[in-house]
Amino acid sequence: PATTPVEVNSKGHSVTLTIDRNIQHVAESELQAAVEKYNARGGMAVVLSPGTGEILAMATAPSFNPNAPSGAPAEARKNRSLTDSFEPGSTFKVFTLASAIEMGAVNSTDRFFCENGSYHYAGKVIHDTHRHGWLTASEVVKFSSNIGITKINERMNGDRFYDMIRAFGFGSRTGIELQGEVPGIAPSRRAFESRLRRATVAFGQGISVTPLQLAAGMAAVINGGKSMKPYLVREIRDPEGKTVFRGEPRELRRVLSPKTSSQMREILGKVVQEDGTGTQARIKGFLVGGKTGTAQKVEPGSGRYSTTKRTASFIGFLPLNDPKLLILVVIDEPRGVVYGGVVAAPAFNQIAVKTAYYLGIQPTETAALAAVRPSGPSASSRVTPVSTARTAGAMVMPDLSGLSMGRVVDIMGGYSVKLSLNGSGIAREQTPAPGAVLVPGAECSVKFAAEPPVRIAAGKGAR
Repeated sequence: PATTPVEVNSKGHSVTLTIDRNIQHVAESELQAAVEKYNARGGMAVVLSPGTGEILAMATAPSFNPNAPSGAPAEARKNRSLTDSFEPGSTFKVFTLASAIEMGAVNSTDRFFCENGSYHYAGKVIHDTHRHGWLTASEVVKFSSNIGITKINERMNGDRFYDMIRAFGFGSRTGIELQGEVPGIAPSRRAFESRLRRATVAFGQGISVTPLQLAAGMAAVINGGKSMKPYLVREIRDPEGKTVFRGEPRELRRVLSPKTSSQMREILGKVVQEDGTGTQARIKGFLVGGKTGTAQKVEPGSGRYSTTKRTASFIGFLPLNDPKLLILVVIDEPRGVVYGGVVAAPAFNQIAVKTAYYLGIQPTETAALAAVRPSGPSASSRVTPVSTARTAGAMVMPDLSGLSMGRVVDIMGGYSVKLSLNGSGIAREQTPAPGAVLVPGAECSVKFAAEPPVRIAAGKGAR
């Protein structure tokens, strides 16, 4: 048969990603810190724009040096955000309640008796971590009651609930432009005929999701109800500079009405309030929403849930009423403390505050000026003595000269300014100058350049 000659172009095409290297640095650093703090097996973090589906960062720990892949174990070379699936646990209650409200099966103010922590159901006993009596549907998610969400599930038609789960994207690949993505494991429609199976899925057991699926599904809950295709290729250009592909936001389908989405944002905002399960995700200056998750892992080969191994997670977003950022943090097998609200929520907090200020997202509360400040010897050593001073509600620009780009992002994460970074290497120029007064929303730019080589002057006796 005739063959078509293949023209090989040694120059190749240029690919521009939606990944932001500074947000990626923050996500990797905070994820690694959480994994180390809790001596965990590993972790994953995803940062995306919920309105468009753009992936801004995707981190996995442990990681590896891509310049020397052979020196890393196979497990470390995977992008676990799309190659691995896990039982989501209580984060899935978000989708159960959203489905029930969308169907008209419940209202957020409907009350459910949560049996004081122990409920005989379909021949089994369903437990809550804490004892609760009567809770509204909103409080069921706020306090993460398995019993309450089981009773909410009972109000729904099983077939319609199954259709909602699939519409959120669970059980299907997202189609992101990367190899190795798995579809997760969603129960079949026939399996959903079992009351017990439906109940366990309602609180996140008996269903397996990838971190990317979970993030994309939550985006649909909070962005007005639209399922957006996640993507990370912004543009491809040929060697002559002509654009041959441009990635753009793509709406797959509408899952929720804007009204239901608005209600869910309000409900998820209560999770991080003083008595909710996600208080450690709170950020001064921003109204935040989210959900905690703590799921038992299944022991390989046994089919039984482990008594010691857990997956801790937190998925959240900000600002609450107009989400610009959605961040998922998953910590695999933390030791000691295992709850998502304690293990994963603080990492979410740090990724969120640094990314929000870096992108110039406007604070929603006046408390923004009390945001997390750099701490520790390494942070203070390069900051001018007046860096924490305030003038009429403003802050002062620190001296960033000689710092790496990652360090600049860490330090400026405590300021409510829009940050522009150019070049690579160490900081050489900055605007405004050190000591200048900064007000919220101010534009700051830093230029980076490689450090010049050390030159030894030739003199008497030099060789």
